[in-house]
Amino acid sequence: MTPAPASPLLEASGLRVERGGRVLFAGIDLLVHPGERIAVTGPSGTGKTSLLSVLAGLAAAEAGTVSRSGTRVVPGRLPDGTAAVLQGFGLVALLTAAENVEIGLRAAGLSPRAAMQAASDALAELGLAEHVNHLVQELSGGQQQRVAVARALAAKPELLIADEPTAEQDAVTRELVLARMFAVATDGGAIVLATHDPEVAARCDRVISLARHLPTHA
Repeated sequence: MTPAPASPLLEASGLRVERGGRVLFAGIDLLVHPGERIAVTGPSGTGKTSLLSVLAGLAAAEAGTVSRSGTRVVPGRLPDGTAAVLQGFGLVALLTAAENVEIGLRAAGLSPRAAMQAASDALAELGLAEHVNHLVQELSGGQQQRVAVARALAAKPELLIADEPTAEQDAVTRELVLARMFAVATDGGAIVLATHDPEVAARCDRVISLARHLPTHA
């Protein structure tokens, strides 16, 4: 017998998002299954960041629903098993790179020793072994972005949502970041990322173009 397809990790139906009284996009339907890597593309202003925030449960849509593994997402917090890398990175400037990663791990119940080790490992995997004890404000923009990615990956998410996660990286570090993030899908999870980079989009399994979901009056 052919095995039944895996249930989607994420399901969005009929999403419409407005900002400042203007409809950014409408009619977004999306199923994300285990093992998938999905790119969200579109010109600036089409709502890539807004869509990812809604999918992550961090913002509400004007219409439509989002479900995570069959449970409807209530906006306001990340669902269990979901990690996000958003623009601005959300790091605490007065903490070290390691401490920024450890915060979430401690909140998830890891012991101080386990959180410290997991943070160190995640940062080293992204080429930041020499910067674990540097304050965030001492790091470059690209290094800060990798700290944000390390923080998300250290949580071992089933679903990773990332907004332009390679925008601050050079060609070498871009490959490193992508390899670590795509491993989430290889290991049975899934990743949804927004990108302006056609090479990054081409390496994903599917591309969702928001240019196709502009309101009809735009």
